[in-house]
Amino acid sequence: MAAALLYACFYPRRKLFWLRFLPTAAVYLSLPYWVGYFPPWLTVGGWFTFSFLLYFVLCWLLIWFCFAMTWRQALFFSTAAYAMQNCMDEAYRLTSSALAPLSVGAIPLALIKVGITAVLLVLFYFVFARRLRGAEDRFAVKNGSLIALSVITVGIVYVLSLYAKVLQVDNVVRGLYAVCCCLLLLLFQFGLFEKGNVEKKNEQIRRMLALEHEQHRLSKENIEAINMKRHDLKHQIAALRGMTDEERREAQLREIEKQVMIYDSFVKTGNGPLDIVLTEKSLLCERYGIRLSCLVDAAGLSFMEEEDIYSLFGNALDNAVESVKKDSAARRKPISPAVSVKGRMLVIHIDNDCPQPVTFRDGLPETTKEDKANHGFGMLSIRYIVEKYGGTLHTFVLEHTFHLNVVIPFPPDFVYKRESAE
Repeated sequence: MAAALLYACFYPRRKLFWLRFLPTAAVYLSLPYWVGYFPPWLTVGGWFTFSFLLYFVLCWLLIWFCFAMTWRQALFFSTAAYAMQNCMDEAYRLTSSALAPLSVGAIPLALIKVGITAVLLVLFYFVFARRLRGAEDRFAVKNGSLIALSVITVGIVYVLSLYAKVLQVDNVVRGLYAVCCCLLLLLFQFGLFEKGNVEKKNEQIRRMLALEHEQHRLSKENIEAINMKRHDLKHQIAALRGMTDEERREAQLREIEKQVMIYDSFVKTGNGPLDIVLTEKSLLCERYGIRLSCLVDAAGLSFMEEEDIYSLFGNALDNAVESVKKDSAARRKPISPAVSVKGRMLVIHIDNDCPQPVTFRDGLPETTKEDKANHGFGMLSIRYIVEKYGGTLHTFVLEHTFHLNVVIPFPPDFVYKRESAE
């Protein structure tokens, strides 16, 4: 039961939790006293008992009845809990067998058993159960074959253990075999979900990158449209010279002034995709009264794919704008993206004001949006791109300033030639 609760505690509690939990836990804990561990009516052939099945089903129903999880998840965690319990029990059996020649008393053995149980519970918590913290939706058990395999495995281990115990053919080899079976089951169960979670995240990132690539294409078309408009200005100016209506002239001048102000936000670094994203974010910053201060050696980016440049800087600057705009307009500090080359390394550094506290998970800041299931993929996308090129990503907050540092090694065949402008 303790092992099962070790997993279930990370799930939300159902309504009227204590009214559910206390009676069912009392029934479960008192069952050995009024049923007996080996009741004759649950015994077959003098050695096989269905008591395990009874306790297993009650444990399964207990966590399903009290915690907001599906019956499949409850069954999955019940098998994992039994595997943990069997490992603890076998560890005690092996220890007591080793101490048998020393004639250790009952009380010291009981203390040893409590100690082994406590140590292994803590160990199993850090190795397996803690993976559920904040990620309960990852363990959406839908695979019936996985559940069947888990139940069959613990059933086989139980039958072998019971047979050895009742017929007194217990030995070290059998105990080690049972422990190995249970550990392999746990590693298989949680390793499979970790693999599935990684694949799920990668697929989400791939879909997100595909959308960003489409956005990149549209942004490129918008910037090209602005450039075309700029070239049209000379024709509009020529038309003004021959215009006699003052009202029309004034309206045309205001339109030209508006177009020129938009073009003032156009950033030219020498790298097309970076120009697009910086121009787009510069217009966004202007809307919120934020200054964007860039220092870029764009030649160092030329080995990266255009879509990756757009996604990396687009996500980083979107997060920066989102953070800075939460501050009051009078206190908003500039966002400072910088790209430089140090030896054979590309270094990207972005600073922005961070008025609110940031929670980090796995080295990345967690999203502040309430819908965490559909947000927070921007930083994952950045890390995905950085690791794609064999680089490293480091983020931290110091004195209310968020720092994003990226270091990417140049490919062996890349020749760096500085041709960019500031």
